[in-house]
Amino acid sequence: MIEGGQIKHDRLKKEQLTLAELEIAGNKQGFGSLDEVDRAVLEPGGQFSFTGKKPAPEAERHSEVLARLDEITNELAKLRAEKS
Repeated sequence: MIEGGQIKHDRLKKEQLTLAELEIAGNKQGFGSLDEVDRAVLEPGGQFSFTGKKPAPEAERHSEVLARLDEITNELAKLRAEKS
């Protein structure tokens, strides 16, 4: 249904699925939107398998925030050491 981050509308039509149904399935598997999905496949049993893009935008922002917090912690430790 999604390949390389691109929605395959012809596949949705073939399986008689709407974009809204695909979005709901993605939401149930933890994706905020289909923009976060790299690949989505409809399995033979009728279940969807979703693979997220690497890295997810939220994960990247989270990593940036943690890195900044580490920098601040290190600077604070240096300041405290200088005071002693």
